[in-house]
Amino acid sequence: MSFQEHMIAKNPVFGLGLGIFPVLALSYRFDTAWITGFISLLLVLLGKGTLRMMKDAFPSSILWYVRMMVLTFWVALTEIMIEAYLPQARDFLGIYLPLLAVNTFLLEAILPNEKIDQYEWCGSLLLGLGYFCTIGFVGAFREILSSGTLTLLTLPGWTLKYTILNKPLLPIRFFALPAGGLILYGYLKAGFRWMAIRMSRVRKEEES
Repeated sequence: MSFQEHMIAKNPVFGLGLGIFPVLALSYRFDTAWITGFISLLLVLLGKGTLRMMKDAFPSSILWYVRMMVLTFWVALTEIMIEAYLPQARDFLGIYLPLLAVNTFLLEAILPNEKIDQYEWCGSLLLGLGYFCTIGFVGAFREILSSGTLTLLTLPGWTLKYTILNKPLLPIRFFALPAGGLILYGYLKAGFRWMAIRMSRVRKEEES
């Protein structure tokens, strides 16, 4: 499966339906969206690396519980670091920061255990990148439509923001609301579904 097929047909949000609620809740601005996606990608890779080192020390019957324990540990450590050094990020992540444990677990556990080791890292990386790119794209799209700006980074006393839409092209503030995000999600999911079907037909034609 090509990189494009992984990003479209196996997209964790629009293809597999994972992490929908953080996408809808945290993608009202680009900086909150890409930070959430980056944390998810980092947790996926940290969880995969830790599990690779620990899987031989536990029987396969309890490996599922070990996965959850490892990912919860990394999320808790990440929460402590954000609490200490990035309090503003903690404020906008809110309750969704602890819920990243479940979201990351789903992204990591979707790969079958019998996968060959050399493909495990590739699959985890593609899933994490898919989630990162998706929530970043939705965040940028919603912020540009709702406020006409693109916020790259917000720190205490400093914000990096660009103005994209100027008058007379006015922003549509409806897309900053949860209902606007849900409607946008529906249209994007339909678009991803259409592209996945088209790519599948092209591949079948090439094989035949």
